[in-house]
Amino acid sequence: MAMNDAVDWARDLGGGVRVALIQAGTFRSDAGTLFGPVPWVLWGGIVEDEVDDKRRLLQALNCLLIETRSGRVLVETGIGDRVDEKTRAIRAYEGPWIVPALEAAGFPPESVNVVVSGGASVDNFHRTFGSLRIRYFGPRPLIEDNSVRSKATTLLNAEGGYQLAKALRLNLQVYNLLDAEVSDIDYYFASRLPGEPLGGVEDIHVHPAVPRTLRLSMILGF
Repeated sequence: MAMNDAVDWARDLGGGVRVALIQAGTFRSDAGTLFGPVPWVLWGGIVEDEVDDKRRLLQALNCLLIETRSGRVLVETGIGDRVDEKTRAIRAYEGPWIVPALEAAGFPPESVNVVVSGGASVDNFHRTFGSLRIRYFGPRPLIEDNSVRSKATTLLNAEGGYQLAKALRLNLQVYNLLDAEVSDIDYYFASRLPGEPLGGVEDIHVHPAVPRTLRLSMILGF
């Protein structure tokens, strides 16, 4: 099956690679929590059409589908179909979950080769908060005939902090938590080093991921 008009957004990147956004429903979050200490008068008018009478902001569960000649990768999967009615009402979940959303968009769920889920977070637990986010890229073709492929890349990032006071919090971000020696992105093209042929040598070129990096900040709201 091919993607159809039910896809919310799609783009052909060339080389047999297409990307699409599949909306697996919507939900609402407290707008004040999302915007933090920024006063309502500064952002209320911007989101007026997307906020309900409880000042909950409408958000979409957009899942990214990457389609190549060798398969399909789904990034994020929405909330699933096992959320209890109380939670569904609190977060105002609406719309189809990912399986019927894929079918409506013209993608049989069984045709997805790799699924990448986002992560987990804890908020307002004894004044602490934290999250873990995983990013996975499977092996992917670097040229059109799929004869040269990149290696898989997995990165784990973490964030946590402590609410010191109502308007003051300490925040720590850790990039590449496991200090994995992987590439952020790969390319295949000809390049030349000293002593190599004038026409260069075709090879894989990588942009390495940053090593384990810590960022500590203190955030003051007023």
